[in-house]
Amino acid sequence: TRNDVVLLWRPHPLSKTTLKAMRPELYELYCDLEQSYRTEEIGIFDDSDDMYPAIYVSDAYYGDSSSVITIFGATGRPICLQNVEVKDNISKGQGFEGGCMDGNVLYFANMEYNALASFDLVDGQLKHLGEFPEIDRKQKRITQNIGLWNEKLWMMPFNGEKVYSYDLKTEIWETYPLPEEWPKDCKRNIIFAGTQIGKYYYGFGAGRYGVMRLDMESGEIDYSRNGIEQYKQMITPGKSNLVCRQDCCVVEGKIYVACLAGNLVLEYDTITTKISLHSVGDRNNSYITICYDGNFFWLTEISGKVMKWNPKTKETKEITSTIKDASESGKWAYASSLYADGYVWLFAYCAKENIRINVQTGVVEKVYLWAGERACLQVKVVKSWYADGTVYFVDATKCTLVQMDSITLETKEIKISSIQVFATSLV
Repeated sequence: TRNDVVLLWRPHPLSKTTLKAMRPELYELYCDLEQSYRTEEIGIFDDSDDMYPAIYVSDAYYGDSSSVITIFGATGRPICLQNVEVKDNISKGQGFEGGCMDGNVLYFANMEYNALASFDLVDGQLKHLGEFPEIDRKQKRITQNIGLWNEKLWMMPFNGEKVYSYDLKTEIWETYPLPEEWPKDCKRNIIFAGTQIGKYYYGFGAGRYGVMRLDMESGEIDYSRNGIEQYKQMITPGKSNLVCRQDCCVVEGKIYVACLAGNLVLEYDTITTKISLHSVGDRNNSYITICYDGNFFWLTEISGKVMKWNPKTKETKEITSTIKDASESGKWAYASSLYADGYVWLFAYCAKENIRINVQTGVVEKVYLWAGERACLQVKVVKSWYADGTVYFVDATKCTLVQMDSITLETKEIKISSIQVFATSLV
């Protein structure tokens, strides 16, 4: 229910006649719907012969394509065309994979089509900011790494072929070509792992070894493959073609990234731009997630094992989950991790639940459970982050942002409907 919006429904004058002749099974249902709208006083019902009063008083148009659009368009007001196929399409996918927070506002790109949006966690307002330029409206997964600097959003490529920026004040888009070497080295322009440090956004190649650094003031982009020969020698033959997944963490000016191509952790020095590689644990391991508790790194292996690693002593320790079926699905159990308030948090990809591990005692506990049909779905969480006592993660099965108190585990789920974002797109 909205107190600041009035819906004016003006049905097509031939709606009833057409239904009665061509879809008689729907005729009575339509009549019931129309009657309910009138008796419940949901809004204004306009079945008059003159359409101009409705055009005059309305601030926006939503509905099917019709002759009214041509006339309404002359007013310069927003027009949104109804697409009845959008609901089914979106219900099968994820609304968004990742984004960035600015206070209580979440900025994210939609997964299912070309759209950039914002969501205010306080007042629940969802806004469509625009479409990525020079890209088809149906393009999926354009970006999942977004940075914010001086009221300007910067988007690293996933299925996009450029770096994009969007000025929150002027609403102006700009595009920046990728370094020439990047497309040559990468089959796809995918950046999975990424993080912002000051005015720089760092992206790590998923399809090929390499680091891209974006200056969010100038738009300048650097690309480095330092250490490529060492990488070739250290990878495990037959392992994944993906170099990095989506997890990385920052420790004392260095970025550490989990690698799938072997039992490797990539270390990138943001000052010297030097890349170092570390072998961690068994050579047959492949790592998906990584986080740091102030003393030790915690990694999850592709099979679901949890590894504790001391970079100074090179020691590793496998942490045994005390929760039955914590990674029942085997491979790709977890896809994201973070450290917060004495715990390492692991977020499910194929596993049945999110868990957290007490870094002092090693005790493992469930913190979020998928039940019923949702437990069978593979893609559950793709991104997570922590801010001011709250753990956030994207529940991809429901297009929902989940907020969890890191101490009490009190949970709040916020449905961010993809179809709402689409409905505010202007034609």
